[in-house]
Amino acid sequence: MKPLVHCIFFLIVMIFSCTHHPQNETIPFALQPEGLKKKIEAEIITQSKEEVKKSMRSFHRLITKHPLPTACFPQNNQLIIHRNNAGQVQIRHEIISSKRELSDRIYLYYTANIDLNEAETYAKINDHNYKYYNYPFYMHVTLPNAEQKILENAKELQRAVDEQDLELMEFYTEVLKEWRQKKEIMNTLKSEMFVEIEHSAYIQIKDAVNKKGLSSLTEDAIRGLLNLRDYAAQKYFDTSYYDLYFAATRYNNEEAQKKVDAINNLYAMRIVDESYATSEGLYTQHNNSFREVAPPPSYSQYSQY
Repeated sequence: MKPLVHCIFFLIVMIFSCTHHPQNETIPFALQPEGLKKKIEAEIITQSKEEVKKSMRSFHRLITKHPLPTACFPQNNQLIIHRNNAGQVQIRHEIISSKRELSDRIYLYYTANIDLNEAETYAKINDHNYKYYNYPFYMHVTLPNAEQKILENAKELQRAVDEQDLELMEFYTEVLKEWRQKKEIMNTLKSEMFVEIEHSAYIQIKDAVNKKGLSSLTEDAIRGLLNLRDYAAQKYFDTSYYDLYFAATRYNNEEAQKKVDAINNLYAMRIVDESYATSEGLYTQHNNSFREVAPPPSYSQYSQY
């Protein structure tokens, strides 16, 4: 009788171990079968392409509603990737010979000024002789600052509601949403400060070979940005971006999903693909505040949020 009991107990343990996958015991992405890894990587690329398209449509809606002067398009915050009719790829007049080199240039573009402290940023941002002057700078966002901005913009929103000013209601609703998102990012990062790249920083794809749809250069740029997301995952969470994504999507790990969302916000897919934009009738340049939010009706009347 005892052997039978032992056998039943053993079968129960085996069944439980095969079906029970605690969230903190997920199998790392790197140890998954090659076929599954390729499927996940393709899935992330596809989602990133949709993110690129969405950002271009959002920008188009913003500019259509509030046209801004040419001065609002700072050249130093553009990384233009150009391919001529002969198939030669260039970045800032330098020939790019491989996808690895392209990825490295994207990485440099985003990280050249990322380690500057606040004082260094203020000093370098107006120094035309600084080596990385023509690269995006980062804003230092603190938790106390975010909380203060939430309070200030909540008051402005209430004032707009009281005055039934629909345009300002829209503006402060979006700004308030943005500051709450920054606070949520810091809570997820378990930090009272993070650095945020200038809103005007973006990658522009000019592909003379591609005539319709997204250029293959856009996919190359996406892979470069995914390397940055992986860098952020390692920096803040000591794991890879792909591990977080896998845990979030295959194990329904809510904590991993929050981390993925935070990283995606830190390094958004700000890419303008001229081929796609032209075929869709969208604008092909960004402005100084790449956000889904309408600016105040009068720039002089309202202080910067």
